[in-house]
Amino acid sequence: MMPCFLWYGYNLAILGGVLSQPNFYNQFPKLNTDTTTGATHHYNSNIQGTVSSIYTVGGMFGALSASFYGDILGRRKTIFIASILCLIGAVLMTSSFSLGQLIVGRLILGLSAGTVSASVPVYQSEISSASKRGTHVAYTGFFITSGILIAYWIDFGCSYINSSASWRVPFAVQLILPLISGTLIFFLPESPHWLIKVGRVDEARSIMSLFVDNADPYSDPVEEQVAEIQRSLSVMQTLRFRDVLSMKDSRIFHRVLLALFSLFCSQACGVNAVTFYAPSLLAQAGISPGMAGWLAGCTEIVQPIGAYLAVLTVDSFGRRRLLMTAAIGMGISMIVMAACTAQTENKSALHAGVAFLFIINLAYSYGFLGVCFVYSAEIAPQRIRALINGFATFVTWGTNFWVVEVTPVAFASIGWRYYIVYAATNLALILPVLYFCFPETSGLHLDQIDEVFSKAKGFFDIVRVAKEVKQEGYQHEPSVIDTKEQIEEEESIN
Repeated sequence: MMPCFLWYGYNLAILGGVLSQPNFYNQFPKLNTDTTTGATHHYNSNIQGTVSSIYTVGGMFGALSASFYGDILGRRKTIFIASILCLIGAVLMTSSFSLGQLIVGRLILGLSAGTVSASVPVYQSEISSASKRGTHVAYTGFFITSGILIAYWIDFGCSYINSSASWRVPFAVQLILPLISGTLIFFLPESPHWLIKVGRVDEARSIMSLFVDNADPYSDPVEEQVAEIQRSLSVMQTLRFRDVLSMKDSRIFHRVLLALFSLFCSQACGVNAVTFYAPSLLAQAGISPGMAGWLAGCTEIVQPIGAYLAVLTVDSFGRRRLLMTAAIGMGISMIVMAACTAQTENKSALHAGVAFLFIINLAYSYGFLGVCFVYSAEIAPQRIRALINGFATFVTWGTNFWVVEVTPVAFASIGWRYYIVYAATNLALILPVLYFCFPETSGLHLDQIDEVFSKAKGFFDIVRVAKEVKQEGYQHEPSVIDTKEQIEEEESIN
């Protein structure tokens, strides 16, 4: 799944680095905001905002559509479609000679990114064991930030080219990774959960048997896991759309709200607002444009480091602790940023604000980036996991769109006080909800998570119930994926 989220991150960041290149805005004059003034500058700024935000609009609809056809076509075909969409969008952008073609290409890239962000975490959660599920899905954040980092430095390097290659080459690089993901996806097994859901139980048994050193598909460990998946699916067998709003039995609406809120946090925490204001902060601090470019690149290096720390700790430290640590870190950092940037004549304070750009990026990537995808994918019931995760991903794209649209106006109106808004969001909204309402899911099998919600009576006892279920231990044999890991550990000891 590495190529999918590498190109997700790369596509997310690649346009920002070429917008200010003369060769680019000579080709697309309506995107030139560097050498224009007055009404023309205002008009071009609006067009530039549209070209940038159309990617987010595509992401919203890509996530929403994947939530429906993901359960019809299966996980692999959905990911393949996303790869094809990415290729089409990349070809259109690379070969653009008109603004309309560029916008259409950017929209299609957004559709592909939304599809990937809604479908890949679901596939990863269904194919992974309980003990490694968090680690596998948390790699999402690491590869997204790695893609952003690659995009930044490719943009930076190509900016020295004095021809249209300065922007066509970065766009053309978008073609490589979807070719890899679209080809390799059919060498991976389909999700056994989805196969059982659509009645292809024998295929699911064959795939599950691979995790027990090619054991018989009808062996006890395989049959036990098939039975557990079928039991969880049977609870949702007669599910209707209005039942998604139900708080009875499996508390589906409760789970929907948690999934939506987890991905809402990834954007409402304020990381994009900080990114937006970073160039102005660097300029106020008296840092030269060349050095500012290097510092901006270094802040991007911090994010893969934080995301990889999450990979190493998400299963041992737990989802709740990582998310709460990020909320506390970002909330405190936002207060410091407000204090530093309020003193526009104090260079020392502004330099301290620059340092906190790194801390905010580290806290965000450590807690909110990959872990939110983990939680959203695993908290949803098996039968409608793709549907719920698609809606949750739609929320994160929608929140991102809102932040991008509001932030320029907010900074223009209230300046440094805008950081206080995000300090309050993190410390007064996100942190309490995480602490009181988010059950810990690390170490629990997906059907155990179903059990947690079946036993819970309300929003505020769910944390306690999850602890009790985990302490009781799994009442059945471990999953076939866990069985393989246990065998490998025993062999390494012997």
